[in-house]
Amino acid sequence: MSATLPLDAPPRAAAVVLTVLIPFGCGYYLSYLFRTMNAVISPHLVREFSLDPADLGFLTSVYFITFAAMQIPLGVILDRYGPRRVQTALLLVAALGAAMFAIGDSLLAITIGRGLIGVGVASCLMSSFKANALWWPRERLALMNNLIMAFGGVGALSATAPVHALLTVTDWRTLFVGLAIVTVALAVVTFMVVPERRSTTVSSASIIEQFAALPAIFRNRVFWRYAGPFSIFYSIYMSYQTLWAAPWLRDVGGFNQAEVADYMFLIQLGMFFGVLGSGVMADRLRRRGVGPERIFPFAVAIAMLLQVFLVVVPSASPGFFWTAYSLIASSIILSFTILTERFPPELTGRVITSANLIAFIFAFAVQWGIGAIIGTFAGKPDGGYLPVAHSTALIVMLALEACAFVAYFLFRDPVKFVVEE
Repeated sequence: MSATLPLDAPPRAAAVVLTVLIPFGCGYYLSYLFRTMNAVISPHLVREFSLDPADLGFLTSVYFITFAAMQIPLGVILDRYGPRRVQTALLLVAALGAAMFAIGDSLLAITIGRGLIGVGVASCLMSSFKANALWWPRERLALMNNLIMAFGGVGALSATAPVHALLTVTDWRTLFVGLAIVTVALAVVTFMVVPERRSTTVSSASIIEQFAALPAIFRNRVFWRYAGPFSIFYSIYMSYQTLWAAPWLRDVGGFNQAEVADYMFLIQLGMFFGVLGSGVMADRLRRRGVGPERIFPFAVAIAMLLQVFLVVVPSASPGFFWTAYSLIASSIILSFTILTERFPPELTGRVITSANLIAFIFAFAVQWGIGAIIGTFAGKPDGGYLPVAHSTALIVMLALEACAFVAYFLFRDPVKFVVEE
C-alpha cells in the first residue's frame, strides 16, 4: 500500500516524479491512446460494421459524452478522496470497456464499450492535475501539467504509425484485449506506488457542501473567461486530432492509408512538442513575471490562421499545416493551469473538471457535428468524402472559434475567486 504523508512534509522532487508524475502520466498516456486510436482503426470499423460518417462520428464521440458526464462527480470525489484512489478505481472501468470493445459484435456493443472507456479514463488528466496541485508549488504547475500532457502526446503518437504497423500482424480486437490487460496492471501500480497527503485525502466539507460550491464556480466570470473559449478551441482541436484529420488527409491530400498513418504520427508529434514547448515557455516566462494567460490568445490566433490556410489552399501541404496546427493548438491546455492558479486549492478538482465537462460536451457535439456536415454531401465511389465537405465543416468550426475568441476579450475580469465551504 502507498505511503501517507502529512501536507507539510517536504518531498524530494525526484521522489515525486517517480511516484506521482510518472504513474499519473502513464494513465494519461493510456487515455490518449484510447481516445486517438479510432483515427487509425476507423477503416476497419467502417468495413466491419458498415458505418456511415455520422455513425463513425457518433461512435468516436460517445467517448467524449461519457467522459463529460463523469466530470462533475469526478471533481467532488477528487477533492474528497484524492487522485490515487479515484484513478485506481476508474482505470478498472476503462479496462472493462476495452474488453467489451474487443469482443463487441455490433455497433451498439462497441459503442457501449467505448462509452465505458470514456468513463474509465475520465479521471486520468484531472487526477494528474489534482496530484500536481497537491505535490508541486504553484509556480511549477504550468511545466508539470504540460509534462503530463506530453505523456498524452506519446499516447497519441503510439495510436498512429505504431498502431498501423501492429494492424499488419494482428487485428484491432487483439489490440484492445492487450490494452485491457495493460490498464488493469496500471491500476494496480497506481494503487501501490502513489503516496497520499493525509490532510488532503478527505475534505472537511460534506458531499452536499462540496456540490453546493459548484453553482458559484459556474457563475464566476474568471471561470468563464478561460473555460468558455478553451472549450470551443480544445474540442475542435481534439475532434480533428483524434479523428477527422485522417479522412481529410485521405480525401483532400490524396494520401493512401499508410501515408495517412505517417502524417497522423507527425500531427501527434506536433502535439508532443507543443505541450512540452509551451510548458517550458510558460515556466521561463513566469520567472520574468509573465503568466500563462499571456500565451493563450497568441496561440489561439495562430492556430486559427493555420486553419484558414487549410480552407483556402486545402491541397497545399495539408500534412504540414495539420502538424503546425497541432503544435500550436496544443498550448491551449495552459487554460487548466490558469484556472488552477485563480481558485483556492480545495476547489481545484471541481474547477478543472467543470472546465473539462464543458470542453467534452462540446467535443461530443463537434465530432459528431463534423461527421453530420460531411455526410450531407455525396460520398466518393471509393468510400471517401468530397473535399468540399471537409472544407465546409472546417469553415463552420472556424466560425465557432471566431465567436469564442471575441468572447474571451469580453470577459475581462482578473479578480481571483474565493468561496467559503
